[in-house]
Amino acid sequence: MTTTRVSVAPSTSGRRAAVRTVLSTVERLVFRGDAMVVARANAWAEVQRDRERARQRAEAWAALEPAPEQPDGQR
Repeated sequence: MTTTRVSVAPSTSGRRAAVRTVLSTVERLVFRGDAMVVARANAWAEVQRDRERARQRAEAWAALEPAPEQPDGQR
């Protein structure tokens, strides 16, 4: 058995529809701007985390490397 969806959105016409379209466009632009701010902040936080991980990795590798050997007679 198949079901059919029926839209229950109120129908608008004329001037109200035009106003709704303009508001929808403005709302999308505002939300898009907010989303860009959030995306930029998240990207910067990810860069900072990557830098911290790279620093920790470099420190760990440095700790694992043996000390350079000195030629005989030098300390």
